[in-house]
Amino acid sequence: QGLTKSRAERIIWNAFAAAFQADQMSPLFSYLHRLIQNLSPSEKPLFIAHTMIAVQIHRGQSVDEARDGFLIWLQEDPSHAIFGDFRLTPHLTTEALGRSSGDDRTQ
Repeated sequence: QGLTKSRAERIIWNAFAAAFQADQMSPLFSYLHRLIQNLSPSEKPLFIAHTMIAVQIHRGQSVDEARDGFLIWLQEDPSHAIFGDFRLTPHLTTEALGRSSGDDRTQ
């Protein structure tokens, strides 16, 4: 009978979502961990934000529901927005902490 493309994509997304949520049993955990470790400090918050939204879409939320849910989570606790030396804004851009120059923003 074989594996359909749709089923294969679902299996990969399930493994990716599990790895992203720190399931060390996921076959993608070590790859995702290595990928995140190799992101630049300013890109890491953006990758994490968009991936959190994507995982919720994979789990059945609409794009708007997933994005709105993420923004609510982001604003619930100021520490949610801090990623090392960068802050994630509600506009899904990053700002270097302690600086106000537009040069430090990444989209």
